Amino acid sequence: GDRGTATSRGRASVGENGIASVRCSNPMAKGGIGAVLVLARESEETYDLICWNSAVVDGKTIKADTWYTLDDNGNIVEAEEGAQA
Repeated sequence: GDRGTATSRGRASVGENGIASVRCSNPMAKGGIGAVLVLARESEETYDLICWNSAVVDGKTIKADTWYTLDDNGNIVEAEEGAQA
């Protein structure tokens, strides 16, 4: 719901002003306007942290109710349709 928090090892989804925190080899998160998305990519073999990034869902640069992930450079990008965490 709104202003909630979700933490996961795959995907996390929150409403407006929530916080979604995800850590795995292919993290995915989405949220409503004002939500904070925190994504961390880790190695599949060692679970060491490779990169992480965060963003606020502003409705322009980061769209509401849209799945996001990290690219190979650690940038937050829209997840491809049908992508699995």
